[in-house]
Amino acid sequence: MEPLQKLYDFRELSLPEALFQLCWDPAEVEAALKAVPERSLTIQEGEGPIQAGDIVAMDLPPAGDLEAKRVQINVGKHFYAPAFEDALVGLTLGSEVTMPPRDGGRTGIPVQIKRRVYPPLEDQLIARMGIEGVETVDAYQAFWKQKLVDRDKRKKADAIYTMTMNQVVERSQFGDLEAEINWHLADQEAQSRKMAEAYGMDYEELLAQSIPPQYDTPEKKSGYLWAQAEKTAKQSLVVRRFTEQEGKAFTQEDFEAERQRYLNMGMTQEQVEQRLTYETYQKRAPFEYFKEAVLTHFEKNFKVVEK
Repeated sequence: MEPLQKLYDFRELSLPEALFQLCWDPAEVEAALKAVPERSLTIQEGEGPIQAGDIVAMDLPPAGDLEAKRVQINVGKHFYAPAFEDALVGLTLGSEVTMPPRDGGRTGIPVQIKRRVYPPLEDQLIARMGIEGVETVDAYQAFWKQKLVDRDKRKKADAIYTMTMNQVVERSQFGDLEAEINWHLADQEAQSRKMAEAYGMDYEELLAQSIPPQYDTPEKKSGYLWAQAEKTAKQSLVVRRFTEQEGKAFTQEDFEAERQRYLNMGMTQEQVEQRLTYETYQKRAPFEYFKEAVLTHFEKNFKVVEK
């Protein structure tokens, strides 16, 4: 009996509309715009009155066992004493101020103000950032909006793929899976032993860390590993059958192209050879092909909405 008797066609699925709503938050765009002048700020001498954001030098005279000293306070940053910093706003140089308990409650005098001065948000500031095709404030705003939409799309794409895979497995018809499950059990153990060796760990120690704590008896652990192998077996059968139906084969040429992609990402030849063997490529490629097909099919359902 075939282990996979009938593959459910994912193209018949109807997924929740919320999965396809790509959100962007205007507050995040506003924060990105606000950060641009901050990259070009200058520090200038200020005369007062003190403003939030100023860096104020306070002279503190000796008092009892306390020596005279000068403290620098970033007003409004609340690194020193929040209520005290807020009370400094509006004061002028030479004013007498009662310091907080951390400095003995003695009288302090602001003697210097350094002020952060931000340039206006203009096109020239944006152009100076060197982002290809982005030279104006409007273009930078659109750039950030698209960046947030793309981020949300990547997150939603993973959810769409996971839900699709779960639904396809649930609606497909399987036969006797014992041989498939046993193969995946052995494969899982072999991969775990390699990982344990790479990390200098004992296999049993690695296994104990990877299995949730509620599976605390040998029987429960075996049941957990069996369930994981069954899940992997079903998913593997699904993607392999789909690629067969689509007439897709994964060739040596495809394998070499995938290795080259890793090299282009900056990995060394040794790292690529360790990470991507022909065997691991043949296992993984059908999953990636299936995921790409799923996301291509549902691409038309995406729409951008404001958060």
